[in-house]
Amino acid sequence: AGAAPKPAPAAPGAPAKGLVWPGLAALVILGATYMVVMFAFHATYVSAIAYSSPSIVIEAGRTADGRRVLYDDYREAYFWLRQNTDEHAKILSWWDYGYQMSAMANRTVLVDNNTWNNTHIATVGRALASSEEAAYPILESLDVDYVLVIFGGLTGYSSDDINKFLWPVRIGSGVYPNDMPSEREFLSPNGGFDIGPGGSKTLHNCVAYKLCYYRFGEIVSDYNKPGGFDRARNKEVGVKRITLSTMEEAFTSEHWIVRIFKVKKRPDFIPTPAAATRKAAKGRGAAAAERQPAQPGEEAEYVGCFSSEAMFQDRVYGGGSGGANINLAVHFAKQQRKSYVAIARAGNDGHSFAFGKLDPRAPQRGNMQGGGCERECVDLPQHACGCTDAACTGPTPRGEEHNRRWAVYRIRS
Repeated sequence: AGAAPKPAPAAPGAPAKGLVWPGLAALVILGATYMVVMFAFHATYVSAIAYSSPSIVIEAGRTADGRRVLYDDYREAYFWLRQNTDEHAKILSWWDYGYQMSAMANRTVLVDNNTWNNTHIATVGRALASSEEAAYPILESLDVDYVLVIFGGLTGYSSDDINKFLWPVRIGSGVYPNDMPSEREFLSPNGGFDIGPGGSKTLHNCVAYKLCYYRFGEIVSDYNKPGGFDRARNKEVGVKRITLSTMEEAFTSEHWIVRIFKVKKRPDFIPTPAAATRKAAKGRGAAAAERQPAQPGEEAEYVGCFSSEAMFQDRVYGGGSGGANINLAVHFAKQQRKSYVAIARAGNDGHSFAFGKLDPRAPQRGNMQGGGCERECVDLPQHACGCTDAACTGPTPRGEEHNRRWAVYRIRS
């Protein structure tokens, strides 16, 4: 048999069999090195943007020459609060801005980013989603001095209170389903969330909408758009001539992102001549030493002392000064066109409800005595205004979450 043929010798400069061509290996190494370098550059750039652009300073893009455009409205507003409001002032806003305000403005906030207390957040949501008239007693009961809203209609900033608005509605109505409008009432007839002329009248009349768009109808945000054009939602605002009755504008930041409104204080109540005469007579010792729980007044008739607000049907919350002054509570009930008023006094304020009728089981639960039922009203001491929490001298009624004695009056027609 013949010998096997020998393989032909390799060409000069060719790689040995099974080895990668050195030029290809160099390209792979260079490509991998380039990717590692670009990844490090990208990671550094992203980190620089992330850590150099906190949420309190809004980046609005870059100019033609590459300079960053920043909106510093949050710090501007918090500095204004710190310099121009009383150190004990209380600020109501949605919870997102609570920590920032506490730290930078050094002011008390109603709710903050510690969202464990759902009832507090729901109360703020209820105030923002209610009409101005319905929200005012809530603001009074919480002793609110200023209301702060975030608005992006001028700049196109989308993380504002209008775009978040349905969340306050959902949270508020989850706790107070009978005391505020439902989410459906804020939607347009076609089921959308519309801030324009075709939107819901309930939305147009709520506190958040009125404060965000107050005076906005006068502003031309784009040269080819009408006044009051919202750049965040690309729509002309539905109500351009907004008036406020219980609040007044205190501050608006440079780009209108932060708007602050001061809550007007209710005028001091002046007693009627008849009430002043009775008070003077009591001061001279003419009143009986043994005062009854509450004698019938000129405008309201005492019904009884109740432990549960569940007995009050078709009720509207009042509170604030009306929770300690019977004349204010009666006035509120008349405004709401309700037949009854319930009062539970704390100190110079408290809780109150105006309501349409008593539950049929009410007679068996409205005969409480003592425990704070007879606590006198601030304005008319000869009338009882009940008590709430620490002001009550008796134990918490059985089956009730709160310790309250409600003094209930029927409004005389």
